Amino acid sequence: MTRESNRFLRKLGRIGFIIISKPVKIIVEETGRKIEKANFDVEITSDVLKSLGEVNAIVLFSGDSDFDYLVKLLHEQGKQLFVYSSKKTLSWELKLSADRCFLLEDFPNLTKGKRFVRI
Repeated sequence: MTRESNRFLRKLGRIGFIIISKPVKIIVEETGRKIEKANFDVEITSDVLKSLGEVNAIVLFSGDSDFDYLVKLLHEQGKQLFVYSSKKTLSWELKLSADRCFLLEDFPNLTKGKRFVRI
């Protein structure tokens, strides 16, 4: 994980987010190219569904179109889903189905000079 990613996660933790992560899996292709994969869509979906009675909104840090079905299920339950993703990885399906999408590239400007209080 990059230093910038660690800083970002620490900031989220300070303002009350519960951070759940897992080690990145490195896949080496036949060409020798290395691909980093986390593959925890199922874990995220399971955790969200287990906590439906406790929350009104979910913040998802992924642009993966696989989550489009989860968004639809959440909306059926009257829940909101907000997406944070990079410009390059935000799928058009989530752009259409999420209640609101934010770009990670904009995060420093959105939080710069702001003070966060854990409630």
